[in-house]
Amino acid sequence: MAANEKLQQFKQEIFQLVSENKIPEAIGKLMELYKSPDGTYFDDILLLSRQYKDLTDRQMSGLVDEQDGNIEENKISHGLIHIINNLHTDPAVAKHFGMANPTPTPVPASNQKDKKKPWIWIVPIILSLFLLFFVLRNPTSETDVVPEIIKTKKKEGKATNENKAATGKIDIGKTLAATLQNRKDQHNYHFTAAEDGRVNVSITSLSNTLNPILSIYNPDGNRMVGTSAAGDGENIATWFHAQKDKTYRIVISNRNDNSGAYNLSLSQ
Repeated sequence: MAANEKLQQFKQEIFQLVSENKIPEAIGKLMELYKSPDGTYFDDILLLSRQYKDLTDRQMSGLVDEQDGNIEENKISHGLIHIINNLHTDPAVAKHFGMANPTPTPVPASNQKDKKKPWIWIVPIILSLFLLFFVLRNPTSETDVVPEIIKTKKKEGKATNENKAATGKIDIGKTLAATLQNRKDQHNYHFTAAEDGRVNVSITSLSNTLNPILSIYNPDGNRMVGTSAAGDGENIATWFHAQKDKTYRIVISNRNDNSGAYNLSLSQ
């Protein structure tokens, strides 16, 4: 098995642990990888481990209620997912799996030149302020504005018709497969909770052209969860607390302008 495939398998194993809410096991596997403090994410993993231990101690002592505990645990899970998705950028991890060291992106010479001459940015700022002053002193007439607004609305309506969102129902314990066509495409799903408790939501990217964005809305239509993958081909794992007989909506879109396939699954 190639070194990159071994790393991807390792990341998938930890991602599965996080999606199943096995936080201590996920942290343990990461700590086994970082046997010395040389790694980029060693301190981050150590901090998340301490935060989780502190949270469990306060939960056992009754010092934190269920809602606040769920919020803190969700933050820890997101921290672990961020580390998992960026393991390939750590030279210590690359060395462990026998991969070439990641090469940092060099700063373009044009950027370095601009940093040496900060006064270059003053000229466009002054011109912008002058233009703003001129516009405020000479406002455009209403007859000039109306046709442009109508034209813009027609374009937006056409785009909406060409990218109708997929809709469907998903139940706990089920997995649905779908494909987003472009960044304007949206897939909407809904489900009704059979009981009170935590609901785990995971999106598994099936292609490198997918950079998924996930939003979850409560029965009142307010967004309660908003997250996205760390990069192309990466996954999402999150959770929230659901109430019995309440219906929730899940919206999935793609940050990229290419088509991308995925699996959506819910568990409780």
